[in-house]
Amino acid sequence: MKVKLYMQKSRLRADGTSIVYFYLADGMQRKSISTEKSIEPKFFDNTAGRVLKGHPNYAKLNSYFQ
Repeated sequence: MKVKLYMQKSRLRADGTSIVYFYLADGMQRKSISTEKSIEPKFFDNTAGRVLKGHPNYAKLNSYFQ
């Protein structure tokens, strides 16, 4: 089973943030689960699946997502 973090940067909320999701894939079955954490898209790297250092709580959020 593969687990990745991603953000749909095209789906912004009214406050300019977007929700971070867990993406689970096991063979042909796929599922997205919301982390219920939202941050500004400029502070999230979809390739690495991490919050960038420019965000005030990047260390706390990255440990939460681990």
